[in-house]
Amino acid sequence: MTDEYRTIDGTGEGYYTEKRSKFLAFAHHVENVDEVKTLLDGYRKKYYDARHVCYAYMLGPERQEFRANDDGEPSSTAGKPILGQINSNELTDILIVVVRYYGGVNLGTSGLIVAYREAAADAIAHCKVVTRQVEEVVSYQFAYPMMNDVMRVVKEMSPRIVSQTYDNTCEIKLSIRKSEADQLRQRLAKLAFLLAFLLTSVAASAQMKWNERYQQYINQYKDIAIEQMLRWKIPASITLAQGIFESGAGQSELTRRSNNHFGIKCHGWTGRKVYKDDDAANECFRAYDTAFDSFEDHSRFLASGQRYRSLFSLKTTDYKGWARGLKAAGYATNPQYADKLIELIQLYKLYELDGAKDYDKFMAQHSKDHSVSGQPLHPIKIYNKNYYLYARRGDTFRSIGEEIGISYKKIAKYNERDRDDRLNDGEIIWLKKKQKRAPKDYKDRLHYVRKGESMYSIAQSYGIRLKSLYKMNHLKPDYDLRIGDALRLR
Repeated sequence: MTDEYRTIDGTGEGYYTEKRSKFLAFAHHVENVDEVKTLLDGYRKKYYDARHVCYAYMLGPERQEFRANDDGEPSSTAGKPILGQINSNELTDILIVVVRYYGGVNLGTSGLIVAYREAAADAIAHCKVVTRQVEEVVSYQFAYPMMNDVMRVVKEMSPRIVSQTYDNTCEIKLSIRKSEADQLRQRLAKLAFLLAFLLTSVAASAQMKWNERYQQYINQYKDIAIEQMLRWKIPASITLAQGIFESGAGQSELTRRSNNHFGIKCHGWTGRKVYKDDDAANECFRAYDTAFDSFEDHSRFLASGQRYRSLFSLKTTDYKGWARGLKAAGYATNPQYADKLIELIQLYKLYELDGAKDYDKFMAQHSKDHSVSGQPLHPIKIYNKNYYLYARRGDTFRSIGEEIGISYKKIAKYNERDRDDRLNDGEIIWLKKKQKRAPKDYKDRLHYVRKGESMYSIAQSYGIRLKSLYKMNHLKPDYDLRIGDALRLR
């Protein structure tokens, strides 16, 4: 079949002798020329006293990249016979090296051809030959609401999940048999069409396009907004929409300088201040130590202001009344202020938060903390009933612990690491004890080991305890993990 190929799994060794000349053969599974070069350099150093180190290799499912080398033997008497054995066995992704120790007697052209051929054949005979599928990687980006539809396609077509990111914008990379790749793309394209239709409909009604940065802001601060709503009776949707609009989703110069998310000016403020041109030159704005302080002061500012008092007679679900009331009371001078708040609330479905009875206290607490060493707080994400963040360059368990307010010793323990370990940029750090298995989406699905992965890195990526990953796969800690191994996750 056009989407299958034969290769070897691991290594194999062969031996042939003729008239006191010894031929040591070594077969390796390789996937690129760099691996070939590394292996050849190793054999040349190890067998520096040998007369010849000859080889041949074949790469790629299509078997189009190959080379044969005689290393000083008469032309076509060494490399070509080795390559001939690769071809006769229809193998690819393989390197065969044959080292010759000269025995003092010339073998002649035909003798050399036989010797190198038989040595290569013996090495192949001591290899495990496997048939693998030619796979093609299909990447697909989608919005989180389409998760169930995407996973249904994955379940039905059974591609191998190469990588996945479940965030504001989700991305999944799937490896599937080449002959089925177009069908997979077509099915995902139908989902993309549906998603585009839905987003177009929303955008048409809201006249505003979805923005990933806005969604990140919502994810980071929605729990504070709900907390404020439960305490002050201000709709969480209004608080978030104002925060997005006034702070540019936390990226405005004022917000970055002062943590002021709502553009509140001084007006008798006795705390720290910053100055910025606004309606007039060099106006005074309130400055806060944390984002939470800004959200808290915003609630107090509205609740204590005489001109906003009538708004508190409205239900927390009446976001339109609140938006228009804020504009009428003079909160902002922009004539489109109320309409912009309503557009944001409808596009991002913030109104769904206005009926909340509780909130994630861990996420809310994180935004109450101060930045560490002048660095912004790490965005915290949720996965597999746990919280995690990505380490930055220079991070330690201690610095993360100081920021999050959790003992750095506990964080190191949750991640099954030594508390003094160096953290790599982009490394996943879990903030609570990991689960014993992956989410339910992975029931009856396997993880196929990729190059560079370890049992630990796989456990970290799914938020699974390392001990549990070994246990559910009936493996011992000293197991030698191999590329292509299939691991259960639940």
